[in-house]
Amino acid sequence: MTSRVRSRRVLLAACSIVIVATVTPLSALPATAATAGAVTAVAPAPDAVALDPALVLARGDGSPSVFYRKTRETVEISAVPLDTAETARLATVPGQHLSQVVAAGYYLPKGTDLVLDVVIPPGGTLTVGIGTPDMTIADTGDKAKGEMRFTDVSASGRVTVTDTYGVGGEVYLALTGPVAAGQHARVAFPASSGARPLPFFQWGVTTPAQFRQQLGDLPDAPRAQLMGPHTLLTLERATALKYQDQDQDRLLAIYEKAIAAEDALVGLDGSSPRHSRSPLPFHFVFSDYLDIGGAYTSKGFMAIGPTWTYWSLKLAELAKPDHEAVWHEVGHVQQPRAVSGTGYTERDVDIYGNAAIRAVTGQPGLDKSTWDKALDDIAGWKAGVDDAAKRSDAHRWSQVACLDQIRIQSGDRYWADMHKLIRDNAFPTLKAQGDTAFPVYASAAAGYNVAPHFERCGYPVTPDAKTYLTTLNLPTAPAELPTRSEWPQP
Repeated sequence: MTSRVRSRRVLLAACSIVIVATVTPLSALPATAATAGAVTAVAPAPDAVALDPALVLARGDGSPSVFYRKTRETVEISAVPLDTAETARLATVPGQHLSQVVAAGYYLPKGTDLVLDVVIPPGGTLTVGIGTPDMTIADTGDKAKGEMRFTDVSASGRVTVTDTYGVGGEVYLALTGPVAAGQHARVAFPASSGARPLPFFQWGVTTPAQFRQQLGDLPDAPRAQLMGPHTLLTLERATALKYQDQDQDRLLAIYEKAIAAEDALVGLDGSSPRHSRSPLPFHFVFSDYLDIGGAYTSKGFMAIGPTWTYWSLKLAELAKPDHEAVWHEVGHVQQPRAVSGTGYTERDVDIYGNAAIRAVTGQPGLDKSTWDKALDDIAGWKAGVDDAAKRSDAHRWSQVACLDQIRIQSGDRYWADMHKLIRDNAFPTLKAQGDTAFPVYASAAAGYNVAPHFERCGYPVTPDAKTYLTTLNLPTAPAELPTRSEWPQP
């Protein structure tokens, strides 16, 4: 499928950020400032959907409920876990994780301090972020300065946040810590805040017509943002204008459906706290300041370059089964450390992407011609022969098909069962590295030894993995495994 593009992952170098915050106790504030959070909700436009202005994120899907309410001057949020804790719980690859923060719907102009009036519940810490990852490179003109800047505040009152870069950027918020159930942080943007509103689409609250109106009413805003229960999209203003004719409700619905499908594939079904969906969002940043062309995944965000922007924002393109595009990057965030090994990293993430394609389009993750080529390749492959050639881009989708043959043979619960075993640390003495761990966990979930199938398809299996598999005493794989396909065969 020539329209698919291989992604390039670039991990941004960590940079030392100094952000100064001064806090004024609530008791010392004027009455108007102390009660700044009690702002009357903005009257909806005539075409507004008839929903409560509070967006209770992720309701009914097995993930913790997250409260988010935004009016013109305030944002209220409930507590979420730390991204590091979520990485540990989900057993995913450090450095390719979910976003700690959500959007506030504001941006900070260059050379401006950010002034906020905050009410923080006992035990909570409010994190204030400035600057969108990757886009900060454009703001600073320095590729070494590509990350968001954060400051933590634990006391209620008036807060002044100084961005040491002085370049401003979008404003983000998060509440963490042992906060009592039902309690929220309230963040008010007073007239003196220095921040300005940006075009902001909140799924289930804002209508497409209202969003387009914001694009016209806020011409100085450099960027626009769209947010759903598990999604946050940050776009350059020019990009938002280019695709403003797309139905933003439908767009976010597709993103939510695709992410839900990938979460289901990895077994985040709510059966236990360990196997529940994360309340942290997937942050998609539409930019190209690292000149990557396609896309890459890093710490708390996925940067989508010009090559993939059209595929990722055009509804008609998202409905096509031959564009995996952005779902591949979501797969990098889903990827467990235990399956991130030699030859696996850019292949198994396509398993997640194919699950998204099946959910969004109702068609197999790979088209019939791709499967037919894969079956021919796999039939001719032998273990330990021409492994480097098998891993080349010419055979990329054949290798992906090879992995998914195990799901087709074992049933749709296969990948979910494997990921649950990984999160449960079912084999604590096993080295948590793909070349060793992946064949073992894959075999345990299937109920038969898939190591020979892995080797046939050019995936490495270490001696430690083979030794460990002998202790599991699993039967050999069914003889028909290399012939399985998502498409009917003659």
